[in-house]
Amino acid sequence: TSHGVFLEPPAFGVVIGEPLADPTTAVLDDGRIRLYAYAQGIGIVSAVSDNGLTFTEEPGVRIPGIEAGQPRVWRLPDGRWRLYVSKMMEIASFTSEDGLIFTKDSGNRLTAEAAGLPAISSPAIVEVESGRWRMYYSTLAIPGAGPGGKRSGSATSTDLLTWTVDPGWRLGEGAPYLTDSAEHPFPVLDEDGTVSLFYGKFRASPGGAPDGLYRAISADGLTFTEEAYTGLYFGNDPEVLRLPTGNRIVYYGDFDPAIGG
Repeated sequence: TSHGVFLEPPAFGVVIGEPLADPTTAVLDDGRIRLYAYAQGIGIVSAVSDNGLTFTEEPGVRIPGIEAGQPRVWRLPDGRWRLYVSKMMEIASFTSEDGLIFTKDSGNRLTAEAAGLPAISSPAIVEVESGRWRMYYSTLAIPGAGPGGKRSGSATSTDLLTWTVDPGWRLGEGAPYLTDSAEHPFPVLDEDGTVSLFYGKFRASPGGAPDGLYRAISADGLTFTEEAYTGLYFGNDPEVLRLPTGNRIVYYGDFDPAIGG
């Protein structure tokens, strides 16, 4: 079921035609939904909702300027909030007590060099077992570079700060099965222990599968053997949230030159 457009320029002061993109969400202790997004020329901003469908902008900027892009929020075991962000050549992070005021963590979480990529983006995390987490990431989609040629990898951590790259590739060139371009991966741990990875597939040549949002499935979170088109044409930057009702909602980005992201 489509719920339409939630946020678009001129929300948060974004200029018409510019991106308001990369949504990431979390359920707060009071049951509300907070959505963070990248606002072109402004930084990482946030909005809140009682039902996950109608959002009210929150004042201020969570992370200003060009310090961060493509955010992913994660609730730490101690209750604090962390935003993992893309900085082209590295993934960095910012931590907050209240989800509103963030302080940059020292160092980086993972570099593009360590991941074997020319540039890195879209960190997204799932807890694979108690005290062990896996981060998925992909090649950074650079404006003007054209579609195709993206691949997704992963890394693991026991403290959510230091990440070790998993051997091989999950999706894209070099992966054992699903070798089409794949970007902006987002993992969902299903009740049976399988991992569903949602991602954007945009081909460099016409024909074949349609462009848009796909879902791949893996028994171990490392080898993905099956994929299916979600029907969301040209959808990208997915975030899947389980609402307090138990339903799941997919937030994703789109772009219209007359409007923006």
